[in-house]
Amino acid sequence: LLSGSADGSSRHWYIGPPCKTCRGRGLVKGLLSTSVCKPCRATGAVALPCRYGCGHQSLASDMEAHAQSCPARRVQCGACQRLLPFSERFEHRKVCPALGEVQV
Repeated sequence: LLSGSADGSSRHWYIGPPCKTCRGRGLVKGLLSTSVCKPCRATGAVALPCRYGCGHQSLASDMEAHAQSCPARRVQCGACQRLLPFSERFEHRKVCPALGEVQV
């Protein structure tokens, strides 16, 4: 167990399981298999989960491109202003209260 850091914070780093990104055995924060070593955290070489919860994972540098085409991204209904997942927009049109009758 290593405690503290040069900036005086009280983080605890362990020589532990392999980094999930580079598989090296560097200093890892926490003891979980999902841990990432300091160099990978610093370079941003960490796979991040999609912020919309679709299950996709990619590097931070690639995440914006995914977010623009993610089927779970939120879009606003032009009629009722409700936010809904992109993949549900056609089903929503059938039951949208602002559109009145069922649209097919």
